[in-house]
Amino acid sequence: MEQAIPDNNKSSARSGGQPLAMPRLQLIFHHPLYGQELSQIDHLEKDRIYCGHGLDHLLSVARIGWIYAAEHQLSLDRELWYSCALLHDIGRARQYTEKIPHQKGGKELAKQILRDCHYDEKEIQSIAEAIEGHRGSIPPAPKTMAELLIWADKKSRNCFCCSASGSCDWPPQKRTDQLCW
Repeated sequence: MEQAIPDNNKSSARSGGQPLAMPRLQLIFHHPLYGQELSQIDHLEKDRIYCGHGLDHLLSVARIGWIYAAEHQLSLDRELWYSCALLHDIGRARQYTEKIPHQKGGKELAKQILRDCHYDEKEIQSIAEAIEGHRGSIPPAPKTMAELLIWADKKSRNCFCCSASGSCDWPPQKRTDQLCW
């Protein structure tokens, strides 16, 4: 279901008189499949005591990663980065219901959504590879979108103040022990 790109050449009060940014990201957010999968994740995690994978987490990953990229002068396209972050856990419902690893299911869902939202094949491949690999070891100094996704995904967690940390099975090297941005 291909969607039209919004006309962002017009200013609006909501954008402070500036054209709206990242139009394809808006298409992702309003894509029916994205909404369906995100709602399913929210439903399946409603009683979860550990970290969730809803929109708050996805936006935290996007923002933390973008701050890191800016501070470390990484050459990264903002719209691609935010798209990657917003899609990186979209396969969670499939993991819960079909036992498909979320990074694998998420890669396929993301490719479908990205095609509908006017991303080219190179962009789709780059985001899909980052999603598929985001369960890897935490890089000490991320340099690529894929490395940044792993890093920001872990840094977005508030392990240092989580009431469920005593029963969490995350190893200490994965846990965030202090406030991050």
